[in-house]
Amino acid sequence: MVLSCNKDPFIEMRRVQQQTWDSVQVEGVETIYYIGGGNDKQLTRINDSSQEMILPCSDEYNMMHYKFKMALMNVNWNEFDFVFKTNSSSYINKRLLLEFAEKLPNKKCYCGISGGTFASGCGVFFSHDCIEILLKHYDDYPSPSEDGLTGSYLSQHGIGITEGAQRMDICNQASYYAMENKCYHYRCKHDHNRSMDMNIMRRLFDIHEKPSNAT
Repeated sequence: MVLSCNKDPFIEMRRVQQQTWDSVQVEGVETIYYIGGGNDKQLTRINDSSQEMILPCSDEYNMMHYKFKMALMNVNWNEFDFVFKTNSSSYINKRLLLEFAEKLPNKKCYCGISGGTFASGCGVFFSHDCIEILLKHYDDYPSPSEDGLTGSYLSQHGIGITEGAQRMDICNQASYYAMENKCYHYRCKHDHNRSMDMNIMRRLFDIHEKPSNAT
């Protein structure tokens, strides 16, 4: 599940995600880009395992939790073992994502990089029981922190952060060396330069995918 919206520069960032890491199809992994601002639910197929979902809800930052709820209510998430939620500044290695998910507990799984009392929403796994809790508690009241709200609701049900999450932050020139390392999640947030975010995604794709596809 990829959080996105129909505003610049996020439209182009979504296109770059679709052209790079999400162009690699992996059996058992399906990608949904969920976007607000629509008048009704609309689905657009991108490829055999990816689609965009336009939802009749706000695209505003303080309504991200409710947009996630609306997206979950419109997908068959219970057909999969886990939901992995990420966003527009992320590059995902779907093969490694699947390998990592196969080792996770199938209950009380709330696995992401710890922010103290919550897991970072830019890359977090949820098991079915966690999703059911969030669907019950998320409402259409604005919240300044989707991540904090999520951690609070799950904590009330005795669910803490599952350890072991992987993420590499490729956010400035000093961290570019990490592109050579393999990980299921790269956070490509380059000091608020979204054009650089997209260049980083293209570079990661060149390093990790194109050589193996060369003929």
